Amino acid sequence: MRYRAFLRLSRPRGAGSHGSGLHCTIGSTADPIRTHTARVGPTTTIPTSPPIKQFVLQDTTFPVPAATDCHGGQRRVNARFGLPAASGNSITMQAAYTYRMYPIS
Repeated sequence: MRYRAFLRLSRPRGAGSHGSGLHCTIGSTADPIRTHTARVGPTTTIPTSPPIKQFVLQDTTFPVPAATDCHGGQRRVNARFGLPAASGNSITMQAAYTYRMYPIS
């Protein structure tokens, strides 16, 4: 499964010692975070009616671009999260779906 995204970070004013009202993004439509997840491990079935299928998706090699549009806070955000980050970041997602079979008339 291929996925392209960007993250919007928002911190309201007065949120403790870090509440500077910072808003910025990691990735963008021009330079998104791109993951190419693949199934790892077996697909399991929960025997309900209808049955539920579960599986795990994982990508352990994707890079993450630097933060942008932080109104002067990019250096802080990039330092905090180690951005831009070369290939080697990891994401693991658990997925589940269900289905029902209907007779063909």
